[in-house]
Amino acid sequence: MESVPEAESKADLSDEEAICRRMVLVCGTSTCHMAVSKNKLFIPGVWGPFWSAMIPEYWLTEGGQSATGALLDYIVENHAAAPLLANHAASQSVSIFELLNKILLSMAHEQNIPFLSALSQDTHVLPDFHGNR
Repeated sequence: MESVPEAESKADLSDEEAICRRMVLVCGTSTCHMAVSKNKLFIPGVWGPFWSAMIPEYWLTEGGQSATGALLDYIVENHAAAPLLANHAASQSVSIFELLNKILLSMAHEQNIPFLSALSQDTHVLPDFHGNR
């Protein structure tokens, strides 16, 4: 997992303070955006707060996008380059996603980029198939 280093000024936070300044993305069939706090937070359009649902003694708020994993599969599998990509992947005995990851690593290396997510810093994809939840 990659991340951008945190400023040293925040390095003196306790674990209890630091955990309340982070958001967790749990990805699978859907993607859940989860955040905890010591205080009950009511945010319009966001589920919760739920007491001790993720971490004991903390309030959880949650939002997300339904079917994101399946939708990413759909986008990759139905792209115009998918047949060519599938042939290249098969010739290397890897999955399409493993090949895409190799390509991204190569691009990052060629461009001397410190972390993969910087490759897409100006790219935003919003194929809003089902709306937000």
